[in-house]
Amino acid sequence: MTKRAVLFVDVEKIFEGAPLALVEISGVPLVKRIVLDLKRAGIVDVLVALNKPSAPVEIFLHRERLGVRVLRMTSSDLQAELLKDKERGALLVGADRLYDFRALSALAGEELNGYKVLVGVDLKTPEALPEAERRYTTNDGKLIENFSDVKALSEGFSGREVGADVFRGDALITALNLSSEERRDYARALVERGEAALFDIGNGFVQFIASRADVRRAEQRIWRYIWKETDGLHARWNKLLALPFIKLLLKTPITPNMISVMGVFVSLAAGYFFSVGNYWYSIIGAILSYVSSLFDHMDGSIARLKSMESAFGSYFETVCDFVYYFSFAVGITVGLYRASGNQLYLFLGGALLFGTLVSLFTLSYQRKEFAKDPSKLAGQAHGVFEANAHNPIYRFGRTTYFVVRRPVLPYYLFILTVLNLLPVVLFIAALGANLFWTIQLYSNRLFRHDTRSSAET
Repeated sequence: MTKRAVLFVDVEKIFEGAPLALVEISGVPLVKRIVLDLKRAGIVDVLVALNKPSAPVEIFLHRERLGVRVLRMTSSDLQAELLKDKERGALLVGADRLYDFRALSALAGEELNGYKVLVGVDLKTPEALPEAERRYTTNDGKLIENFSDVKALSEGFSGREVGADVFRGDALITALNLSSEERRDYARALVERGEAALFDIGNGFVQFIASRADVRRAEQRIWRYIWKETDGLHARWNKLLALPFIKLLLKTPITPNMISVMGVFVSLAAGYFFSVGNYWYSIIGAILSYVSSLFDHMDGSIARLKSMESAFGSYFETVCDFVYYFSFAVGITVGLYRASGNQLYLFLGGALLFGTLVSLFTLSYQRKEFAKDPSKLAGQAHGVFEANAHNPIYRFGRTTYFVVRRPVLPYYLFILTVLNLLPVVLFIAALGANLFWTIQLYSNRLFRHDTRSSAET
């Protein structure tokens, strides 16, 4: 696993009167987006190398506090930094194109296995790219040990150059003093001598930026970030409805966490309307519950589109989700008790609150202990449960989890509210919340096994 990266910035490349590295892609300057994507890809040490002094770029990087070190390409400091442990290697990328962070992650995660260089290429023909990109889910990068057998490379180094390569040893030091074109020629020579391997980034995209049309293409490509592999029919429909608002919010400085907080206020308002104990007020509460779920989609989508996903954001979103469940539980309980005076509703409400609270702790524990990426626990859990579907408990858990998820629950809540069946909602929710944390605890052994297996491989 490569943990270091050098981001080359050619400050002489100008875009509409400003450094190309500062052009905004969906509201985020290109150089910032690349740095954030490198960190999302698992790179912990990022060096930004400028070919010449540039006050605008240096001031921007200092102001943004991205946790990077800015050095000059001709400075001995840059070489000294990488010479400390040159055998670890470094991922070299340029600030004149947009990379899919999953492609960077796949390249950085590949072992060099004795090679000096891994050359990132895309072997697909241009005609095949549009369809492949529409099908994009996860990166399918692979190492090509014997590229002479690949038809796409039968006439030499004919893979599409992507400008993302891993260098180590003396090859790394040599590459630091080369231009991007010279580095490409150098890598090609190493491949021909058998000292470098080709790495097909699969259907991960790399978009060169040279015109306003390229910026629009890049922005269109990153829209696929809003879709997740675990999205079902309800989630996809919700995101389509939220899409105009997501596009609007991208043009503002509003952060994903701010959107999460807005969703919390809507959730609390929904709980209040449920607590009144009036049928029509409950209808308003159900509508606000659905609006709150749209906020839940918007914060995650904005985080992915702006390359702002983080472990903190993932935990914070989970807390906001459970505020929704608490507000919903308290509101319906109080509303039903006010309307009927039946103490059974207080008992069911207490059971729901207890189950929700314990579920929050069990879910947070799994995120911390077992998730490879805190934001991808749902996908990991789905895979683990799918692999153990022969167990009736896991099969039941997988099915019921679908119903209680934020994208789905508001639909059933609205239908049952319109049918004046809130007592049924309270009973099912109380039962489901306590089944949820029970199954979560029972499934911990599966996650431990999955984590150990991943570590061994």
